[in-house]
Amino acid sequence: MKKIKYFDKIEDSLKKAILSSDFMLKLDHSVLANNPKEIIEKRKHIALSKKVEIPKDIIIENRYIKDIRVIICKNKNATNTNVVLHFHGGGYIFGLPEQDLEILCKLADNLNITIIGIDYSLKPYPSPLNDAFTIYKECLKVYKNIILYGISAGAHLCLALQYKLIDSMEKLPKFSFLFCPMISDINTNSLEEFEDFIVWDKKCAEISWNFIRKNGYKKYINLLNFGKLNKLNNLKFVICELDILRDEALEYIEKLKQANVKHTFTLVRGAIHAFSAFKCKLSDEFYSELEKDIYENLEKK
Repeated sequence: MKKIKYFDKIEDSLKKAILSSDFMLKLDHSVLANNPKEIIEKRKHIALSKKVEIPKDIIIENRYIKDIRVIICKNKNATNTNVVLHFHGGGYIFGLPEQDLEILCKLADNLNITIIGIDYSLKPYPSPLNDAFTIYKECLKVYKNIILYGISAGAHLCLALQYKLIDSMEKLPKFSFLFCPMISDINTNSLEEFEDFIVWDKKCAEISWNFIRKNGYKKYINLLNFGKLNKLNNLKFVICELDILRDEALEYIEKLKQANVKHTFTLVRGAIHAFSAFKCKLSDEFYSELEKDIYENLEKK
């Protein structure tokens, strides 16, 4: 690997995991912008080829809800009280729920719940938002308590969904866990500082924002521009120190603070964007935090 600026600041166990990984550390900007199907297929192959040990009490179901594909990880002891809706990352351009299957199975197993990973449309807005809204509305018919868990673009989608729910006067989720979220395409110090860093860089972000807006749709995209932030409630953010998205998330959190929205956040030192994809100490700590936060927000009988 050629020398990368700030690489030495990465936490040791994560750095070791990165160096021994065949993960796509740098995306080809031209391919991402002009031929994303190539990346989609590569990521799909990696996700589906990964051997995941399915716990004995977990049932995996691949199905369609209102023509939207979902993967359901259900504990055989789960009731219809709680469900976690999972939104994968990938800048809205690539990704699928199976890339996080291991952690979804682990959550379902340890918490005795159902997790639904949503294979939302990899299309410009509002298609992915409409998919999220549709699945959420269907879950409202079945489950008493809904929790959202999103990663990067998936975390952006969790928040955009809640904006749409507020405007539609629908019931909000009880809790949202938002990992290294996309928030806005504003220029920030972290965007410039880590502009050519690994996993997700400034050019990737630019391509992603342009893709989202391709149809001219503007509503619910820049999350800093919403006049009803005070309607949000019970949000948890996990932000990575060495991430271009760090400062836009911190600015958003400041707005939540001013609006008196219940929220908490963790800033993970020495962490890169979406570091949980690598097996390391930081990922273990992240999972423990995720499981604990979800458990504390489950509806108890």
